[in-house]
Amino acid sequence: MAGLDVFIVNVALDDIGHDFPGASLADMSWILNAYAIAYAALLVPLGSLADRYGAKRGLLLGLTLFTSASAACAASPGLWALVLFRGLQSVGAAALTPASLGLLLAATAPERRARAVRIWSASGALAAE
Repeated sequence: MAGLDVFIVNVALDDIGHDFPGASLADMSWILNAYAIAYAALLVPLGSLADRYGAKRGLLLGLTLFTSASAACAASPGLWALVLFRGLQSVGAAALTPASLGLLLAATAPERRARAVRIWSASGALAAE
């Protein structure tokens, strides 16, 4: 879901625009940009924190934030509230993505890790498509 959410709003941007009449395309683009910028910027530092404090904890915290922010996005009363909640959603996504890989590696026997990582990566690539 974290990878899918980077791109899914592209499909719905016109419909979202109908909910916020008077919003310019430049303003609407922040719904996309807030998520993409924060997600990309935080993947490495939040992955490092998951390594330090535990991948399970990182995954659970990231999933909780991602899910809560997703619900807040659905209930957003205005465009800038939606942009803010999309930014928070991306922080959760940036925490759970590297933590999920860390958990996968820890749970997979060394001889099966390459295959497991290929499947994990392919899932992310399909989400982006």
